[in-house]
Amino acid sequence: MYGSKRIVFFDSLAEENESTYEAYSATQGIENMQRVTTMVKKIFSKELKENPTLGNRIYFDC
Repeated sequence: MYGSKRIVFFDSLAEENESTYEAYSATQGIENMQRVTTMVKKIFSKELKENPTLGNRIYFDC
């Protein structure tokens, strides 16, 4: 399950995908957005320090 500390081995990529999507569907949408926001802040911490207003908006390019 997503976020757990144990290692899980899968027999196939399809089995891993099914487990991942099952874990995502078990969480609330707001919780997923909080996780994404935390991850973005960690990855772009240097850029956000240099330009603090940079993180005010998220744009999705489709």
